[in-house]
Amino acid sequence: MRAPGGPVPLDTLLEAVRAAIEQTSLRRVADAVDLAPSALSKLLEGSPPRKSTERKLREWFLRQGSRSGDTGDATVRAALDVLLKGIPEGKHLERTLDAVLKAIETAHVNHGGQPPGWIARLREEAAGT
Repeated sequence: MRAPGGPVPLDTLLEAVRAAIEQTSLRRVADAVDLAPSALSKLLEGSPPRKSTERKLREWFLRQGSRSGDTGDATVRAALDVLLKGIPEGKHLERTLDAVLKAIETAHVNHGGQPPGWIARLREEAAGT
């Protein structure tokens, strides 16, 4: 099993930022992301982000999904990205991801529940199907 698709794509993060700005304001979203409003504006205009900016966007995205109860694939991918950060790419990451998915699946089954659909989708993505 290889790691599924990597972190949430920048386009997905920026789409979420735009949607949040429509609901509130650029300043409020920038504050929530921990960026200056001008930096967020430049990013939305197409400036390439720094690694630290992408990290802040991913963390903000995860917080947003958590608050809203969104367990969509992108939110799950953001959570896994945070949880598995620091594990080297390759076999170590693949094995760790597989173990995490198995643990979550087992917990649901052991408590009489159905595993979330995103587990199967992430496994399919990781298998390259």
